[in-house]
Amino acid sequence: MISPKPFSACLWILLIAAACSRAVAYQQIHSDSSTEKFIQEIQANMTSDVEYARDICEQALVEARATENIKTEIYLLNLLSECEFRLGNYAASVESGSESIRINRMAIKDSVLLATAYRNLGNVYTFGLKQYDEALEYQLIALKIFKQKQDKKMIAAQYGSITWIYGITGKNTQKGMQMANEGIRIAKEINNLQLLAYNYNSKGIFYNAMGQYDTAIHVLTLSNEYANQANDKVVHAYNKVLIGEAYLKKGVVRKALKFYEEAVVESRMLQIKGVKKDAYLGLAKCYEALNDPRQALAFFQAYSFLKDSLLNGEVSQKALFYKNRLEEQRQQAKISELEIEKAAARKEKQLIIFLFVLGMVLLLAILGFILYSNYQRKGANKELQRMNDAIQVQNTKLEELNDAKDKLFSIIGHDLRSPIGNLRVLLDLFKQNRMNQEELNDLVPKLNKSVGGLHEMLENLLEWSHSQLQGFKVQPEKINLKELANTTLGFYHSSAEEKGIVITNEVPEELCAVADKNHVLLILRNLINNAIKYTNNGGHIVVSGNASADGKTVTMFVKDSGIGMDAEQLDEIFEFKQHVRITTGTQGEKGTGFGLALCKEMLEVNGGRIEVTSERDKGSTVVFMLKGCD
Repeated sequence: MISPKPFSACLWILLIAAACSRAVAYQQIHSDSSTEKFIQEIQANMTSDVEYARDICEQALVEARATENIKTEIYLLNLLSECEFRLGNYAASVESGSESIRINRMAIKDSVLLATAYRNLGNVYTFGLKQYDEALEYQLIALKIFKQKQDKKMIAAQYGSITWIYGITGKNTQKGMQMANEGIRIAKEINNLQLLAYNYNSKGIFYNAMGQYDTAIHVLTLSNEYANQANDKVVHAYNKVLIGEAYLKKGVVRKALKFYEEAVVESRMLQIKGVKKDAYLGLAKCYEALNDPRQALAFFQAYSFLKDSLLNGEVSQKALFYKNRLEEQRQQAKISELEIEKAAARKEKQLIIFLFVLGMVLLLAILGFILYSNYQRKGANKELQRMNDAIQVQNTKLEELNDAKDKLFSIIGHDLRSPIGNLRVLLDLFKQNRMNQEELNDLVPKLNKSVGGLHEMLENLLEWSHSQLQGFKVQPEKINLKELANTTLGFYHSSAEEKGIVITNEVPEELCAVADKNHVLLILRNLINNAIKYTNNGGHIVVSGNASADGKTVTMFVKDSGIGMDAEQLDEIFEFKQHVRITTGTQGEKGTGFGLALCKEMLEVNGGRIEVTSERDKGSTVVFMLKGCD
């Protein structure tokens, strides 16, 4: 199966062919000079300043709609779809493309504009949403239309797009190779250098996947020769990665290293993150093969960071796409509901007319029926309002859960995966005797701190996930808070000692509370860990407590001399949302932002509460209350 690696490069290559379809469609647009100027300006800025091109496109759409120029409106919607696609706004791209198709089918039925819209949607579903079956369906429809029009340039471009889908999924390898060959034949016939580079690139991917590395290198070198002639720098950079991959799999590591380094330079200049990501991974593998663990680890970390960044953007766009799809379904449901109400109103009116024709004798009966109908309608409106209110409450909950989900994805995708990946690389290198004891000793303290933070993060993450699925199960018992504080401080003795922080346990010996012991232990661990994290070297932390006069309430204090918080941070410390600002520790320690939120939930289910007072650069005091033993 062919690996779906460099999506950003694929996207850029497809956009080259997309320019062909714009040129064909533009020849059919008959507009006034003002709209024509707009379109020329959009096309001139499509590759250099896409945001500006999108703004101009939206202005031109307003003018086209005002003058009821439907064909121009459809063409501009296709351009807007392409702009949003280039900007990575896949949900908005699908919306504009779908609107273009809807108007086209209703009004003018222009096949070329329709094919262009289908091609745009195919690209979005391939490289934005990664829904390959839908993408293939759209691209095949566009290919069928261009074949009917006998447009050789667009036929060759479509063969390249469809070949990419086969390459990404690893399906229909034989058919994909046939399409690539046909695309090359047509491109040679019409002497189009860009499409030659494009289709030779597709063949190279298939040869790499089949293990025919010498042939792959030859074909990809041909692709780069045509790319140079066409001044297509994107294809050139992407081919460098593929050639490096072929040399690495052949075992010619030095040559592979050279091509990967060139790919990094070229992709950095072109800002193609997908190519740069794959080049970093290739360099990490090369340096690993050359027994240079430090360089291998450095490039693997760069690869992981860029991969996580691209993944988070992908997840956000997919969430927006599905949210828009849900909103569209809700709108359709409302339209259906209104249509049912209109049909009912028409029947009611017909009934009233029929009864009126029968004579004035039935007037009282008709009046009574109308009054009854109004009463029923009011009842239905109240029920509908109740349902709308319930939907609004559910939407609010869904948005909160979506924020939590996005935050969890970010934590899992970056804060958890990166340390685990680094540890795995280090262990592999040490296991294979590619790292000596001195190098290991240099790295172990940093990894130990990273794994310690990772453990705390996982503890909180698992406890929070369990609470969301099953709720907290409380098993209250009498607990000695002095002993529990001593146990917790033992966990963090080495962390505090490393930063020269003095921790004092001033909790009275017999201070007792009624609560779930495991919950209180997790609360103390979070609060003391936070205090150490945000206290400077040489600082101090005091853990104390007391009971109320009647013994019914116990109060615990965790006070530090750390960096403190401002008013804005205090307002949102108990919130677990995507936008919440997270401050790193005094030595760069990372946090997840939901430890205090978890403490608050645990205290509430144990019948307690929590408060925080703090001032910037003057430390913080966390106070929590529990039920006393008396």
